[in-house]
Amino acid sequence: MQQKTVSIRVCGDVKYVGFRRIIWRNAKKQKLRGYVENIPSSNCVEIVVQGSRDSIQSFLDWIKSLQIFTIENYSIEEIEEEKIYRDFEIR
Repeated sequence: MQQKTVSIRVCGDVKYVGFRRIIWRNAKKQKLRGYVENIPSSNCVEIVVQGSRDSIQSFLDWIKSLQIFTIENYSIEEIEEEKIYRDFEIR
């Protein structure tokens, strides 16, 4: 199974409202690895996930469907990451 790494930048009302914890919980549930962290001086959060294409696509679909947060926009970028993450963490 081929693994890939994706960086997702989510902007809106997503800081200080439990967003990172919900992202962490769902990423762990889907057995993804990586991290989620606030981006300083912005209203954005960065999520880096590593896993199978299907798991990442399912995770992205789930983020797009979130209605309890005000997501103004998001961007997705596949990245060439040599680092292998062992778990998913909140930074």
